[in-house]
Amino acid sequence: MGKRARPFKLPFSIHLPFCRPSHTTPPVSSPEHTERNFLTSGTDAGNAIIGPKGDKLMPGTATDFVEMSVHSTQDDEPSLEVICEGENLCNIGGCDHATHGRVACQLPVELIHHIFIHTDAASLVSLSSINHTFQSVSERIIYRHIEPTGPKKTIRCLKTLVARPSLASHTRTYGVGDLESFNDILTAFFKLLSRALHSMTRLTELTILLDGAYSDILLGCPFRLNKLTTALHWDSTFTKWVQEQPDLRIALFCGRYVVGTKIEPQALPNLHRISASPLILASVVPGRPVKDVEICLIHPWLLNEDLMLTTMKIMTFSTGPLTSLQIVSHLSQSTEDVLAAVGVIPRVVSKLDSLAFHAVTGSVTMDILSGLFNIISEFSTLRSIMILSKNKTDALHDAVSTAGLAAKWHGGCKSLECVSFPEATWVHNRRYGWLTLKDLERILFEREKALLDRERLINEREKALGAGHKALEEKERHLEAQIRRLDEASGWEVV
Repeated sequence: MGKRARPFKLPFSIHLPFCRPSHTTPPVSSPEHTERNFLTSGTDAGNAIIGPKGDKLMPGTATDFVEMSVHSTQDDEPSLEVICEGENLCNIGGCDHATHGRVACQLPVELIHHIFIHTDAASLVSLSSINHTFQSVSERIIYRHIEPTGPKKTIRCLKTLVARPSLASHTRTYGVGDLESFNDILTAFFKLLSRALHSMTRLTELTILLDGAYSDILLGCPFRLNKLTTALHWDSTFTKWVQEQPDLRIALFCGRYVVGTKIEPQALPNLHRISASPLILASVVPGRPVKDVEICLIHPWLLNEDLMLTTMKIMTFSTGPLTSLQIVSHLSQSTEDVLAAVGVIPRVVSKLDSLAFHAVTGSVTMDILSGLFNIISEFSTLRSIMILSKNKTDALHDAVSTAGLAAKWHGGCKSLECVSFPEATWVHNRRYGWLTLKDLERILFEREKALLDRERLINEREKALGAGHKALEEKERHLEAQIRRLDEASGWEVV
C-alpha cells in the first residue's frame, strides 16, 4: 500500500484520453469535488493540458470528466488517482464508471514537466515534497531562472548550486546584486560564486551587479551567454573573459572603464545591442554589427557638443549599421547647450529608425521640446522618437502642452510614425492623422462594432431573403397544384 499525500490543487486543468464523452457539463458543484479536485477535465475539450490563461499545450481527443489527486507509491513513482465520472467504461485498468472506481496511472516525466512549468513557485515547492520525481522536476524549474535577491538568500542558493552541480546545470538565467556593503562575507562569497558559475553549463543570461575588479571569478566558465548585464570594471581581466563569449548578443556594461584597456578585434562577433559609457562604446562598437546603442552619460557635464560629436563619429564605424540610439543623461545645462549636443546626432547618423532620450535629473522644458523640431527635421528615415523624464512636474508630463508636438514634428520629418511621452504615446494613422493609443483603441473598437452590426444586418437580410425564397417556392407549388386540379377537371391528361 503506497503512502497517500493530500490532494494538491494546481491553477490549470488537464484532459486525459481515458473515456469517451457522455455528458457536456462536469459535476463541479459538489463540495466533495471541490475538496478532492487536483486536476479537472471537461468533455469535448480534447486530450490537452490547459494552462492558467486557457492556452492548449498538447493536442488530443475528447474525454469524460475525471478527478485526480497526486500520491506516491512504494516505488516512489509519480501517480495520479483518477476518479471517473460517467457511464462509459474507462480504458485504464478496467475501471467501471458505474462503480466510480479509483485507478492509479503513471505519468511520464515529460508530461509532469509540461504541467509543472505552468505552476507558480510556491506550488512547485509544495509539489517537491511529494516524491523524488516530483522534487527533481520541481527543482529543475525553480532553479532554471534565478533573479537577484538579498545576500542571505543569495548565499543559500549558491551553496545549494555548489553542493549539487547537476542542479546548477539546468540554470538558464542567473542574477546577483551588489553585496559590497557586506565586507565580512566578500572573500568567501566570491569563491562560492565562482564555483557555482563554473557549474552552470547551460547559462545564457547573466546579471552580476558587483561593482569592482572581480572578473577573475568568470574566467574559464563553461557557459556561452546571449545576454550580459554587469557592473564589473572594464579591465584587462574582464576583456579577456569577454573573448570567451562569442555568442553574446546583448550587453549592458555598467562598470568603470580602466584607462588603456583594449579588447581584441575578434571578440564579440555577434554583438548587436550595447549599453555603456562613451569610453567603453569606443572600444566595442567599431568593427562589430552593433545596431542598437544606449549611451550612458553618468556625469552631468558629459552631455556636450564635443563629446557627442566624437561619440557619434565612433558609431559610424559599426558594421550593423546603427539603427537605434538611446541617450541616458542628466539635464543640468542650458537649453542652448542641450540642443547643441543633441543636434549633432542627425548631422552624423541621419538614417536612424528610432531615437530615445531619458533625463535622469533636471527638467525637459517647453523650450527644449520646441527646439527639437529643427533637429528632428534633419533625419531622413526616423520612425520613432521617445522622450522620458523622472521630473513629473516638467513640461514633458503636461499632456496639453505635448498634444500637438507629434503633428508638428511630423511636418518636418515625414517618416515619423510614433512619438512617446510619459503621459501618452502618439501614433500616425493615414486616415485619422495623429492619435493616442487610447484613441486608436476606441476607433478599432468602434470599427469592430460597426463590422459586427453590418454582419448582423447581412445575416438578417439573408434570413429574410431565405424566408422570401421559401415563400416563393411554396407559392409556386400551390400554383402548380391549382393548375393540376384545373387540368384534371377539364379532362386534359396530366403529364
